[in-house]
Amino acid sequence: MPIDHLVEFNELLPNTLALELMKKGSVPLSGLGLLKMCPYLGLSKAAAKKVLHRAGASEPQRILRSLPDPLKPTTQIATFKAGEKRKSAHSHLFLPKNYSGAPNSAAFFTPWAPADAAAHLEDKGWGAGAISVLKIRYVYEASKNA
Repeated sequence: MPIDHLVEFNELLPNTLALELMKKGSVPLSGLGLLKMCPYLGLSKAAAKKVLHRAGASEPQRILRSLPDPLKPTTQIATFKAGEKRKSAHSHLFLPKNYSGAPNSAAFFTPWAPADAAAHLEDKGWGAGAISVLKIRYVYEASKNA
């Protein structure tokens, strides 16, 4: 069998964000979002930034590497503005809306509509009316257009 590239062992294992994505079905890709939406992780501001950096949050495809193949093309990314004092840019990954934790369930999925994604983000940490300029698209579609 020919080898076309080598992968480090730690690239095969899910990182903190990938584990959180598979467990909860969605994960923030900004430090403030991680602190607001995942307080149970007990991260400081510096630790949240480190988790995002190690996971490669600026390149969502890196986070998806350790996901089962059926989930990768169904993963959506939402970009939006939020915050108390000033509206800063954030992004968030979503597995299919009806994701049950079973990786083979991606064959029957419901994509997130912008209104549903905004309601989820507001309910899980940002607060009512905090989300604006929301756009949602598929990660792999986004990477082709970037």
